[in-house]
Amino acid sequence: MILTLDIQNKTLKKVPSKKELEKAALKVFKDKKIEGDFEIGLRIVGKAEIKKLNKVYRKIDSATDVLSFPIFQKPPKNEKKIPLGDIIICYEFINYDPDIFKELLTHGLLHLLGYHHK
Repeated sequence: MILTLDIQNKTLKKVPSKKELEKAALKVFKDKKIEGDFEIGLRIVGKAEIKKLNKVYRKIDSATDVLSFPIFQKPPKNEKKIPLGDIIICYEFINYDPDIFKELLTHGLLHLLGYHHK
């Protein structure tokens, strides 16, 4: 499996390393027994930006911890490299804790893979 994680840190605050984040994401694929090569965009933003995105895309006028924008309802099979979509994490919600950051990444990734709250 090859995972391409494109990280854009708009906050310039310290976040877990790309290697740590890839490891957390790969664990999700392993746990869910999903194989393939995937691309994921990850953007770290502040409260003002995630509030604006939440209002535009979910019609909720408040900040949130993580948003996911999947490209597909369910990822296609038998593709060489599958772009899954983007995950947006609000830095202020992680309380500067790398474990919480990885939990939010995992949560967002599950949404990209078609899992929803129940």
